[in-house]
Amino acid sequence: MTKDVIISIKGIQSDLVESDSVEMITTGTYYIKNEKHYVNYIDRDLKEDSETNTTIKITNDKVDLIRFGGVSTHMIFELNKKHITHYDTPFGSLQMGIQTKKINIDNSVSHLNVQITYNLEVNNNFVSENLFELKVQSKKDSKIQLREFKDEVTEEDHL
Repeated sequence: MTKDVIISIKGIQSDLVESDSVEMITTGTYYIKNEKHYVNYIDRDLKEDSETNTTIKITNDKVDLIRFGGVSTHMIFELNKKHITHYDTPFGSLQMGIQTKKINIDNSVSHLNVQITYNLEVNNNFVSENLFELKVQSKKDSKIQLREFKDEVTEEDHL
């Protein structure tokens, strides 16, 4: 896979009553170092005018999701282990417990797919069962073509 990639991220949260999902498609970079896969991208919150740099480090049995900027955290997904972390936002910090139930990794020359099922606790209270899906594909092989966001609107944009 090439360095420049298209990244698709889907998250589904289910509590005891209802389910909610979020999806995002963005561009980023991919590389392998010391037998670990790295995926990097910037999450832009257009409402808050802030950016969060995200790095996802993937090994055979563990996935680290590291975010800093608008929000900061280091979430560790490791099969049958519970990890405690902090999720720092502009509004304060939350203590989160992550109990990973399943990790599936599908890696080939043309793509990387990761699927994680986990339970989430906040301040020692069960919040939800979650599914996190990450799909990474080389830009040149992708059927999705993203355009760069322009900060300035020109007269030509209105024609």
